[in-house]
Amino acid sequence: VLPMPTGLSVAGIPATPICPGTSVTLTPSATGSGTGTLYYSWDGTTYVEAGDDGFTLTITPDATVSYTLYVKEVRTVGGVEYDCAPAELPVTVNVYDQPVLSIGTLTHLDCNGVNDGKIPASATGGTPFAGGYYEFSLDNVHFTHNTGSNLTQWTFTELMGGDYTVYVRDQHCTD
Repeated sequence: VLPMPTGLSVAGIPATPICPGTSVTLTPSATGSGTGTLYYSWDGTTYVEAGDDGFTLTITPDATVSYTLYVKEVRTVGGVEYDCAPAELPVTVNVYDQPVLSIGTLTHLDCNGVNDGKIPASATGGTPFAGGYYEFSLDNVHFTHNTGSNLTQWTFTELMGGDYTVYVRDQHCTD
């Protein structure tokens, strides 16, 4: 009888939640009896040896995701292959909730060449900064926020005609 593999572990599981869209590579390991070959599976159906395609799992989750790592040992004795039920290890990658950006009614330019355009933005969800505010940006580099009331809103003003991308971030992630 083959013993179940022991010491199952997965390297690469983030210690803290990650932001949506962050890539993570999960690399399993286990200890067998030493008399057989260990096979790994992320779906419980397709098993591969360490180092083969499918051994590691690279994911880019948008929400918290759970997997089960399956590991079994296979031994060949007298030309007959023996294996037993796999050992299992649940694996969870936690993902922060992302802030949700909303754009209000735009104020379009009164005249060409005049910088009187406005873009009102607001945010919900995610995890606001301490104090309850979100930060907003038009370039994803320079962020600003309200310091008085309406901590979840910001209006970009004095804008020239053109296309703009608005970004919002909370204490963990940017949308």
